[in-house]
Amino acid sequence: ANLNKAMGREIAKMNKRVEMAGDVVHSAIKQRASLTDHPQWLLTALGSPYSTRYSTDYFPGGGHKDDSLVHIQSGTLYRNIEKVTDIGESKAQVAVGVRKGNVPHIDELMNGAPKVRPRPFIQRGFSESKEEVKTILGGGLGG
Repeated sequence: ANLNKAMGREIAKMNKRVEMAGDVVHSAIKQRASLTDHPQWLLTALGSPYSTRYSTDYFPGGGHKDDSLVHIQSGTLYRNIEKVTDIGESKAQVAVGVRKGNVPHIDELMNGAPKVRPRPFIQRGFSESKEEVKTILGGGLGG
């Protein structure tokens, strides 16, 4: 009986850690998708920030060198970044991403197209949160 109680507590702790790790990744990916560097008038005047015209984003008077940044335009992408949690007795998993049907241009955004450079914001968000996820899953941060 004591072993069953201890196992139940440990499973609950691990499930909580997985949930926390998912929150960290979800937040990091949404942050990558929300970064806005260029005012709308500049985008209108100079064209799409996703153009293959330049190897990295470049606009006179500013810009950035990070190709994974995604510029907010309609907000559709940002609103459709979701976290799906599946926690049960024998497994705990969290997936963070964008449903293809909700954002039809997600493939072009992630992988690029003939005139559009890829924006790997999901991979970059995950990479940026990797160490914190490791800490959480290892039992840190309240685990």
